[in-house]
Amino acid sequence: MHSIEFVGIPGVGKSTLSQGVVKYIYGKSRNSILTSEKALFYAAKENCDISLRRILRILPQAIGYRLFNTVGGRTYWQQEYILDFILENHCLLKTILDSSIKNILSYAEQKAVINAFLHAGGLQLCLEKSSRLDDWILFDEGILQKSMMFVSPNGLVNKEELVQYLSLLTLPDVVVCLHIDSDKCLQRMNGRTKGYTSRLKNQSKEQVDAFLNYSLDHWEFVTSWLMKNTNKHILVVNTDQEQSYLISKLGDDLNAIIKDICGSI
Repeated sequence: MHSIEFVGIPGVGKSTLSQGVVKYIYGKSRNSILTSEKALFYAAKENCDISLRRILRILPQAIGYRLFNTVGGRTYWQQEYILDFILENHCLLKTILDSSIKNILSYAEQKAVINAFLHAGGLQLCLEKSSRLDDWILFDEGILQKSMMFVSPNGLVNKEELVQYLSLLTLPDVVVCLHIDSDKCLQRMNGRTKGYTSRLKNQSKEQVDAFLNYSLDHWEFVTSWLMKNTNKHILVVNTDQEQSYLISKLGDDLNAIIKDICGSI
């Protein structure tokens, strides 16, 4: 399996762009490309708990997909992958638990971000073991994005702790770093159905502003670190552009990278 991950601050457009780019690339590449949600659904139809698997195979695909998304990560099959991820990445988990996130996050926030991290890790491991070698999976809430656990309205953790986290990750083949002014992110979140992310709900305007500004600093540092310390393909994209142009331009750039990587194997 090859992977692409979209990262950035809340409201930057990860989900919208990832879905648009997959549709754009589909048919232009000889390799299969799917969002992580669709890839997990197809894997579930083959491998998940037998009772749910039978239902997913009977239902029309669109209805089965909605049902599986409703079930979330609560199947025994997915829980097994989360446990496997913990056992295989205990050093990474220890880095998080020993870090100073406890100084910038409430206890409830710590539980929420670690739970999200474990689900992202379980998803990554599941798709690594369920996908074909030449499949391309696009993540918009992957394990690199979960480095946002080191950000809060109260500040950022020590950069050394963040670097330790980054250095222990299994990084995607391609990282697309999306950025936009924090004011535009606020406008987008206010205008969408789901509104603010769970971590920003019930926060004051001052806290939301602080969180977004710290998030911008976080991704600027992470992007720079990735460029200097890895050989991964890193794309930096300003999402304050017309959406159809952005999707086609980014789709063409990613398709070229896919061809380059697959041609060199």
